[in-house]
Parts: sequence; C-alpha cells; structure tokens
Amino acid sequence: MGLLRQPDPWDTGGMYRVEIYGRVRRAVLVEGRSQRAVAREFGISRDMVRKMLRYAAPPGYQRQQAVKRPRLGPWLCIIDADLQWFLETIMLASFSVVPLGAGEGVKEIIAEALSIVDGSGLSYQLGPMHTVIEGEPEQVLEVILRCHRRVLELAPRVLTNITLDDRKGATGRLRGKVRDVEQILGKPLSRL
Repeated sequence: MGLLRQPDPWDTGGMYRVEIYGRVRRAVLVEGRSQRAVAREFGISRDMVRKMLRYAAPPGYQRQQAVKRPRLGPWLCIIDADLQWFLETIMLASFSVVPLGAGEGVKEIIAEALSIVDGSGLSYQLGPMHTVIEGEPEQVLEVILRCHRRVLELAPRVLTNITLDDRKGATGRLRGKVRDVEQILGKPLSRL
C-alpha cells in the first residue's frame, strides 16, 4: 500500500472560490500575517496571494443568488420616511403640572419642575398658568414626563395637561407664533 496524500480542502484544481479569496484577504489584511506564510498555508503562489489582495472576489465572478434582504425590506422606505419626518419635526408643547393634595403653597413644587425645564437646554416660556417648550419631539416629551414624575415625588397626586403642536421643518415658533399675530394686528398683545 502506497502513501495516499490527503486532499487539501483548499485544492480546487486551479479554480479559486470566493471563500478562498475572503480567507486569504482576511489572513493578510486583518490578521496581519505575511503573504509568504499565507501562500504556504493555502498552497498557492505568492503571486496568487497578491492577486487575491487586489480583488475582493475572483475576476469575472457573479453572484449565483440574490443578496438576502430583511423581512421588512418592502417597508424600509416607508419606515425611513416616517423616522426622517419624526427627526425633522419640531414640537411646540404647552403643559401644566398641577400638584394636588399638597396644600395651598405649591410654588416650591412648581419651581422644582421648572428647574428641570430650565436645565434641559430647550427653548421655553413660563406663563402664569402653563409653560410652553420647543424642541425635538422625544426631548420635549421626556422633559414633560420628568417634570410630572418630580412633582409626583413631592405631592400625593399630580394632574398634567399637555397640548402638542407638531410642524415639520419649522423652528423658532415659541416667539414666532406670537410675533405673527402681533404683526397682523400691528401692535403688541400683552398688557400687564
């Protein structure tokens, strides 16, 4: 019985598959091994290693199967459009947080909530009955929820009223909406 050579798993009879290209490229480019060592390991010439480093796939290679798309593939354009709209939307929110059961003097509790609004970095305007805040929807809603939770820590019951106004692409509406009406009437609309 003579010695039988075990077939090399990379021996493809002179044809090199895409997998071999990928493994050779990874060994040299990612793992940092020498071209000479990789040529020895795969049983190919150093010229072939250099050629494999020049091309990500064998020249003339074409996919036999289409690239698999995610299950949401047909809906991705709609999802992306909705997400883009949400990111471009500037929200204006009018809200009031009313502590109930905390007695007559609630100004300290309200001041706690307003410190959260002030610390948020968003544009806001304090009024005697409510606060108006402007920003990206997720930021605005997060600030309002934090105010609600903080007041709930200080009072046994909290009533929060929110009015939301979304408008895509518009900014500076906190002052702009009032200014627009004042321009139409030709006078300031505040009397103290």
